[in-house]
Amino acid sequence: MADYVNAKVQAAAKAAPRAEAEAGGKCPGCGRGISGHEEFCPHCGRRLVPYCTFCGADLLPGETVCPDCGAGTGGIVCPECGTLNQRGFCRKCNHPLTKAAERVLQKAQADPRFQEAVELSRKAAETTDEKEYVRTVKSLNQILAEMLPPAGSTPQQQRNYFSARKIAVVHQQRTLTPVGWVCNFCGCTHSNPGECARPELGGQWQYTETITETTSYEYEK
Repeated sequence: MADYVNAKVQAAAKAAPRAEAEAGGKCPGCGRGISGHEEFCPHCGRRLVPYCTFCGADLLPGETVCPDCGAGTGGIVCPECGTLNQRGFCRKCNHPLTKAAERVLQKAQADPRFQEAVELSRKAAETTDEKEYVRTVKSLNQILAEMLPPAGSTPQQQRNYFSARKIAVVHQQRTLTPVGWVCNFCGCTHSNPGECARPELGGQWQYTETITETTSYEYEK
């Protein structure tokens, strides 16, 4: 009977964060409004569930480090971009943050199907033919749609599986920036034609080209 009572007490203690969060729809840490379904507060980052958000293991009240995966209950700061995370992969730059995430990423990179998807992504980024781009992206999205985590995977394992199979898309944007106006009067470079003594003789703008690369995980269909 004592064992049963202790089990009930422990279960109630584990459920306390969730029940407290759901009551009133406010975070027990910062008091701001929440939906009641979050695993952690989107405002202050307080954990609202009685389990580790990195691996799913149960946590006892007061535990600050998961006994199963070793992740801190306060989250992990990404060493690449400095973002605080409660998942195995960084929500901003997708860097693996746990040993489990690193293993999943290595497995994904060794998957021939995923390698095919990466090659299609590279092809889509390099092609200048619109029809070829559409065909390539269609094939790529089909492969990505077929990639599913093993049956019986926990929500945390499913997140790691899909995060490990994110394919970065590099977008290039070329920008021409005027650096000066070279006049025909004396061949001097001016910031604008008004600085020239004889602007009516004409001149020519000089430009510098800047190539900006941005990385995302979105494809335009």
